[in-house]
Amino acid sequence: GNKKTLKYDYLVIATGGEAFIPPIEGRDLEGVFRVKTIEDGMRIKEYAQRSDSATVVGAGAVGLEMAYALRKLGLKVTLVEMAPQVLPRALDIDMAEIVLGYLKYLGIEVILGKPLSKVVGDEDNRVKGVVIGNKSYSCDMVIMATGVRPNVELAKRAGCEIGRLAIKVNSRMETSIPNIYAVGDCVETVDFITGQPTLSPFGSTAVRQGKVAGKNIAGISAEFKPVLNAMVSKIGDMEIGSTGISELRAHQSGIEVVVGRAKALTRARYYPGGKPIHVKLIFDMNKTLIGCQIVGGERVAERIDAMSLGILKGVTCEELVSMEFSYAPPVSMVVDPIALAAEDAWEKFRKLGLT
Repeated sequence: GNKKTLKYDYLVIATGGEAFIPPIEGRDLEGVFRVKTIEDGMRIKEYAQRSDSATVVGAGAVGLEMAYALRKLGLKVTLVEMAPQVLPRALDIDMAEIVLGYLKYLGIEVILGKPLSKVVGDEDNRVKGVVIGNKSYSCDMVIMATGVRPNVELAKRAGCEIGRLAIKVNSRMETSIPNIYAVGDCVETVDFITGQPTLSPFGSTAVRQGKVAGKNIAGISAEFKPVLNAMVSKIGDMEIGSTGISELRAHQSGIEVVVGRAKALTRARYYPGGKPIHVKLIFDMNKTLIGCQIVGGERVAERIDAMSLGILKGVTCEELVSMEFSYAPPVSMVVDPIALAAEDAWEKFRKLGLT
């Protein structure tokens, strides 16, 4: 509660984001948890060790990771998501279905397209159940993995311009007020594909923004470029990744696309230990790569990183078809799944008379 006045030459606002908890009945009961900090995780783990069942609200990456962790601890887990699919920001529904099948294989009950209506407590104000839609479910704890909202209050009080989504900054991470910079979850950035404002609530984004702000403050010119929001997650034995724009978002943005798909293995077919991998590539009508989604058993992250570079450099479908990939039976197929997906798209372009 103490207040202190500090003088500055430069100010960096890095107030981050706040865990968003929907304003529903029962949100303050004992056994309802948010997910934001390491301390949150420690409290959840401690409570889970004396619980039998849990409901996880939100099927983004954090929600899926939390559902898996609780299931691994032996709890009966229900995962609920208002959208009609898991990972709605990262995947199209066809790729999300692969993840959904794996969650069900793990024994996680998944309820899609329905909101959490209420958290129900007992006489001691502890969680004893939830209402999802119009149906009641019993559980001992509720995890609100419902996302993070930018914390812009300090910037507002300082008079900084607030954009459509968060604090507005230029490519040098400067706000509208001289000598005040802002970085991390509290700022909005630019989507590389659409050119529109977007949020990029990733630790990797925050670190790069911090470096850009720090260099400019130190007199070294630096710019933060538009983002692809590349992400990767691991749920049990399944790796999930995406970069660029999804097929759905492309349609919503008025971008006509051609999609290439491939299902392959992560190693040579005759070599033991190969795991299934699904690749989806999204191209605009100029045959330029604008999106990639991969779900598989291993080696997803490095492929997503390669496709991120490809999108940024304007790689085309034809270039991916003929691209030189490294090969050794223990780590790859002789024709990489990326090339197979590109070949699928190239054939579609050919049928459209665009090759």
